[in-house]
Amino acid sequence: MFQLGKTIVSDDLLEKDFVCNLTACKGVCCVAGEAGAPLEQKELDILDKEYQK
Repeated sequence: MFQLGKTIVSDDLLEKDFVCNLTACKGVCCVAGEAGAPLEQKELDILDKEYQK
């Protein structure tokens, strides 16, 4: 582990890729639950806009 500012970060972050299957979840795991990437409100707005496409 290492410290980044006030945050302790696992070395796994450097060794493993984040994998998102947007086709399967349609962005739900990023909005509800703890399985997806944390998103900012502006990113959620983009997902909402692009979802219909």
